[in-house]
Amino acid sequence: MFRPGGTTPVVSMSIGALCVLLYVLQLVTGGAVTSALLMNPSVIVSEPWRLLTSAFVHSPSSFLHIAFNMYALAIFGPVLESFLGRSRFLAMYLLAAFGGNVAGVLIYQLAVVTGGASIVLTNGFLQPAASLGASGAIFGLMGALLALRKALGVQITQLLVVLGLNVVIGFLVPNIAWEAHLGGLAVGFAVGTLFSRLRRPTQKRQRILGLVTIGAVLVVICIASVLAAPGAYS
Repeated sequence: MFRPGGTTPVVSMSIGALCVLLYVLQLVTGGAVTSALLMNPSVIVSEPWRLLTSAFVHSPSSFLHIAFNMYALAIFGPVLESFLGRSRFLAMYLLAAFGGNVAGVLIYQLAVVTGGASIVLTNGFLQPAASLGASGAIFGLMGALLALRKALGVQITQLLVVLGLNVVIGFLVPNIAWEAHLGGLAVGFAVGTLFSRLRRPTQKRQRILGLVTIGAVLVVICIASVLAAPGAYS
């Protein structure tokens, strides 16, 4: 059984505060912060930090973007953080954010291989455009909740309805990075499954090894994507 690091969701609150602070900076710097931190698949070789930093910035032109993500973080984050503990929750959040962006790199690679990086189709399909937002990590939280539903006592029907609606919206509404949603969801579910099966204190090493393995797999996928279309990256 996990031993929570406290009742106050310090990590969830810190992530939310960082996102809000960066959002304010985005608004007052005229796009400088946004440009420096957003996910741009074409420059990840020289600027790999974007695979994580983009999860902490949001669209300056849409207050609803950050509002929805912070609301979801406030709903799902404390539940998981209280159950998993702060360090495990943070590891899961960052891996889900990273996994969402790796999925974006895969889509970018697909666009390059099939017809050039200029391909942009409706609703994000084969869209190698820049992206930003905590949505991949938020979907990771929902994936983890799905994997840990029995331990947490979560109603599976309600969770599936919320998850299903959000997945569908990602495909129907233009300019939403659905690939990051699905990537984050998959990684969150994988990490949640890992934690659900390795819950005893004596299994700490196995948990760490599992997290490292998931992270390594994502890195390999990202590198393989770059190697598959080297001319598309700088």
